[in-house]
Amino acid sequence: GERPGALYVGPDGQILVSTDAAKGNPAKLERVDLTAGRLVRVEIPDVKHGIFRAAGNDRWILLFDPGQRPPDALQAFDVASSRWAEIQNPGVSGWEPLAAR
Repeated sequence: GERPGALYVGPDGQILVSTDAAKGNPAKLERVDLTAGRLVRVEIPDVKHGIFRAAGNDRWILLFDPGQRPPDALQAFDVASSRWAEIQNPGVSGWEPLAAR
């Protein structure tokens, strides 16, 4: 099976699991349904080589192509409303977290 890339806990406690695109498999986002004990797939926009990152105190999950050049636009998932929006990149050009010093 696939290995989850990250777990996100939204402001109201809901849990989402992401899997970044890799080796020909598309990116996936799933919501944890604790009552049914299963993962429920969340429809995502088509983003080539898509990867996920949390933003805005875990209120948003960003989806983008981590190519050589920063994308002009990002897909943003609003965890509270379960809706996607396309937003303009505010100028972010690096995606990897920096180690604390």
